[in-house]
Amino acid sequence: MRRKIVYTVILLCAAWAVFPWIAPSYSHNLVMSVQLLPTHVPTYQVQLLDFNPWPVRLTDATWVVTQNGLYNYWVPSGAPKQELFLLPFQSNTFQFTIYNATDSTPTQYYNGPLIVEVRATVQVLGASSQIRIQSAYNSTS
Repeated sequence: MRRKIVYTVILLCAAWAVFPWIAPSYSHNLVMSVQLLPTHVPTYQVQLLDFNPWPVRLTDATWVVTQNGLYNYWVPSGAPKQELFLLPFQSNTFQFTIYNATDSTPTQYYNGPLIVEVRATVQVLGASSQIRIQSAYNSTS
């Protein structure tokens, strides 16, 4: 019985280490959400969560925000990371505000629907894959 348990543990560890090499598509296990924070200036928060049972490294990440409006400039609270490492079930969060760049001092802020997209190379246990994840915020919901 004890030998069976040891073999089972070894088999599970081997599967945990080998599976990312067999099926290197991880975008369905990375979940991104966008929400509007209740602040004086409309501020959006983006959270990228790793639901993989493996640590994930994102490299060369490009963050894109698209919205329909005259507001054409977005400023993150801290620059979105281009290189990040997420442990299993860990997340990375940043915030941003969109304002009208034609104002010399921003007084008009965007408060409406938008889409946040991240494009990156994801590496899990040495296996690499290109990902593109989109998340939308709908102000009417």
